[in-house]
Amino acid sequence: ACIADFDGDGQVELAVTNGGMSYIGGDAVKEPNRLFKFEFEAPNAFVRVRLEGDGLKIPRSPVGARVEVGATDGRGNHWTRFRTVLSQNGFAAQNPYDMIVGLGAADSVESVTIAWPDLQTQAVPPPELGESIIVGL
Repeated sequence: ACIADFDGDGQVELAVTNGGMSYIGGDAVKEPNRLFKFEFEAPNAFVRVRLEGDGLKIPRSPVGARVEVGATDGRGNHWTRFRTVLSQNGFAAQNPYDMIVGLGAADSVESVTIAWPDLQTQAVPPPELGESIIVGL
């Protein structure tokens, strides 16, 4: 299974590739791929963060980086959400490096901080809700 925002609306979808190991089971294990879309009456606030590295320099590869996003709502409540860039999640599937950070009922993004795998920390200007940012080297 792969969780990603396939249509770019800020809401993640679930893709399931059910092909199995066809070289062992042949056509008997093949099933169609499926995409599940979730729809809600009132979508939650989010930001999209994509980390970029060249992938060749191990210290600055985005894999293993941790994104911290702080948000507040109109009543003064503050909370933080975390996401980590993973390289592989399971057999025949991998989630993208784009991370959808769901912020629930947030009215604003207060902070975005990246903890890179080489132990460097990088604060970036907070985006507007629903915005996409790219953070690179």
